[in-house]
Amino acid sequence: RSDLLDLALLLAAAAHDAGHPGVNTDFLVRSSHPLALLYNDRSVLENMHSALCFRLLALAENDMLASLEPEERTQVRDWMTHSILCTDMKGHYQLMASAGDMEPWTDSLGASSRTASHEGETGPEANLQCARLMSDDDVSFALGLALHAADLGGPIKPSTVVQWSRRVAEEFFRQGEAERRLGLEVTPGFDRSCAEQLWPERNAAFVDFVVKPLFQALQQCAPDSDLSPCLDGAAESMEKLVGADWRTAIHEVVPGESIGGNATSANAQS
Repeated sequence: RSDLLDLALLLAAAAHDAGHPGVNTDFLVRSSHPLALLYNDRSVLENMHSALCFRLLALAENDMLASLEPEERTQVRDWMTHSILCTDMKGHYQLMASAGDMEPWTDSLGASSRTASHEGETGPEANLQCARLMSDDDVSFALGLALHAADLGGPIKPSTVVQWSRRVAEEFFRQGEAERRLGLEVTPGFDRSCAEQLWPERNAAFVDFVVKPLFQALQQCAPDSDLSPCLDGAAESMEKLVGADWRTAIHEVVPGESIGGNATSANAQS
């Protein structure tokens, strides 16, 4: 089962933002975008990313699941779609609450997991052993939590956090400009004229109150994994963001076309 888990998580990670256009689901819903209509306003972008992934995999030249048995294909698809849907930020706090209610995955597996530990398996090896013993529901949850953490994991890399947070801010500001053009209320924090100089503090707060607790929850669920480098990186990133100057970071933003100018565009952001 561990090979299928690896395959599902790697493909989900590669596809989780496929076709992302740089606006969020709220923008698509408020502008009555065809994708919002197609997916009934529910996890619009995540559903689109997943559907696009499987449309691509359905092409003969892309079918990386061709060698699997039918039941294995079904299981991998289920894990992939679930994991991608878990990257919807609207489900973040429910995911965190569920993580807080779970026993550590090693402790919940009884004597078999303790035997693996006694036999010298630690870290990833012990986690793979646990994955073989976990229920299907717990495995799905673990994959979703891991991909959600990876999706928000940029701020655990302090060497690039300023540049990338500035790029994300630019994406938000462009959405705000598109909202204004369409006569929509500008999303709080997306108004360049009043929010641009606040972006270091806003991003540091996001790391402190969203990213760091997420990795702490993942560490609690998977105690055999050492996530201290991730948490140390988040702490260093907060220091870099608080001390950053948006005027010196702005040149890091890659020039691009304005997004969201056409409310019926086929592209979208999570």
